[in-house]
Amino acid sequence: MRRIGIMYIAAVLYLASMFLYKIDPEFHLRWIVFAYWIVSVLLMVLLLLPTSWFSRLRWKNFTTFPARITSTFRNISLRSLISQTFAQIDWVFIVVVVLFSAVGLFAITVYPYHTIGDELRDGGLNAMQLVTGEIKNIFAWGRYESHGLIIPTYSALFYLIFKNSPLTFKLAAFSIALVGVATLYIWGRRSHSRGFAALLVAILCSIPHFLYYARTEVVVIFSTFWMIFILFIAWEWLKKREWQSFVAICAVLGFAAGFHGSTRTIVLFTGLLLGGIFIVSELMAKKTALWRLCLFVIVAAFAFMLGFGPRLFNTTPEIAVMSRSLFTKEVENKAEREEKTLTLQEKITTSVVSLGEKYKKSLMVYVYEPTTTHFAGKVSILPFAAIITVVVGIYACLVNKDRRYLLIVFYFFLIPLTNSALTEVTNGDHRYGPIYPIAAIVATIGIAFLFKEAEKLSAKRKLFTQGGLIFFVILFHGWSFLSFFVTQPASVSMFRLDSRVYQDFMFTDSLALISEQRLDRYGKVCFTTNKRNADFLDKMHIKEQVQYYLPGVKYQIVTNPDLDDHSLYISTDCDTPFEEVVWEERRFCEQKTWFTCPPDGSQYVLYYSVP
Repeated sequence: MRRIGIMYIAAVLYLASMFLYKIDPEFHLRWIVFAYWIVSVLLMVLLLLPTSWFSRLRWKNFTTFPARITSTFRNISLRSLISQTFAQIDWVFIVVVVLFSAVGLFAITVYPYHTIGDELRDGGLNAMQLVTGEIKNIFAWGRYESHGLIIPTYSALFYLIFKNSPLTFKLAAFSIALVGVATLYIWGRRSHSRGFAALLVAILCSIPHFLYYARTEVVVIFSTFWMIFILFIAWEWLKKREWQSFVAICAVLGFAAGFHGSTRTIVLFTGLLLGGIFIVSELMAKKTALWRLCLFVIVAAFAFMLGFGPRLFNTTPEIAVMSRSLFTKEVENKAEREEKTLTLQEKITTSVVSLGEKYKKSLMVYVYEPTTTHFAGKVSILPFAAIITVVVGIYACLVNKDRRYLLIVFYFFLIPLTNSALTEVTNGDHRYGPIYPIAAIVATIGIAFLFKEAEKLSAKRKLFTQGGLIFFVILFHGWSFLSFFVTQPASVSMFRLDSRVYQDFMFTDSLALISEQRLDRYGKVCFTTNKRNADFLDKMHIKEQVQYYLPGVKYQIVTNPDLDDHSLYISTDCDTPFEEVVWEERRFCEQKTWFTCPPDGSQYVLYYSVP
């Protein structure tokens, strides 16, 4: 009954938030609505706790708590209490968290040095606009309608501390990655052992894409976290399959559905899979009447809506199914450019063949095909040598007596289909947030399986095999980790994959120079450069960068064909003739500095004029 009571309270708070949202078109009550909704979701999450926890929720237990604490201290010495506490601490977990924190925070202020992409807009600019009230409807959808504004709402907490700094979105991303790593470790420890969990986290942290998004894009790293958390709660639910816990899972899935579209596919298929398992098992066992199952479906659907919250009022069918990013949209656009002489059957055949080719390429992203879009390090998720452990890992999951391992196989083959093959962009790493922990899990299971099988060999062969596995992990996964910092792939922006990599660094340094010389206090900045650089400065992401780092400052671009590529002139007045301005010179990268200068050794000069 205690669980039912929690459901009632959560439902009342959710309905109150929906009511307040509808009667407040000016969004004056937006934070009250948000609080009601978040509390209702948190109450539903409590239902994931073991049943034994709820049996302790009695008033008598609270009133006698001081007496029981006093009795405990009387019957046990302080030294014994400390020793027992230390014995119960998972020191491997502490080490894992500390090491990941050290790695995640290493050079985070300067690597990547430039902040030009989606990370600045979604995690920084939108957060600033939420705090300042420029964006009032916090339940709307972000740019491209691919994710809810719940993400910059989280970043807004960091904006209150770090203001217009890259740390606002970088630390927001890192904090979510840290929680994800801790959750993955707990799952690995509960499903296997502490050693397995530590190796699992180590392999996840060797994936360059994970390291990149863990220190840049809060949108993508949230997708990684949700994959880990959804796997964890689904794994635990499959043990007992309680209906109350499934209702709580539906609320979590509804909440996660408002994040990036790459998470929404996981939400959809996880809900269908777990719901189908529960209903089929109940029908086969004939435990529950049909009308009760129908009632269960209604309650589960309501819990999903509760998790989704007031975002429902801003969600169109196109947003829900992410039609803008579908592969079918790409096929339709292609068909419009071609002669419409194909029959319906030929069009279907062409689409199926094309989808099959895309899925094959998407599936190979684990160990062979490089990712595309945001992360400039065009590599596969795992090193090619990991193909052995990945194949063995899939085999180990299939033959394991614990059928829950089939859930991992399900996600392994599902994500490349839904997040790549069925979209208009093949292997876009910004949509592969959920695949990173799955890749790490399968590879780790493969390594653990081979290590265990080696126990059956003779002493010499066992030593050779297990030693080879350890060498393999250190060599290939170790280099995959080190290369992220040594070769600096994150220093090359998603927009500058050619010889003009210097532009990102030159403009980032120009913003630092403007702040240093306090040119922003005049409310206007003028950039004078050649057409090649002027085209770069006119990009939408550059405008967003100025809007975030120099709020309230207007900037103008003047093109001068006589200037070379590697120079940029900064002033506060575009009207004064260029030749009459007194320019001062500044060279940030006269001597190459690690992380803060172009990795290709490009040089550039900044000229500025102080009124």
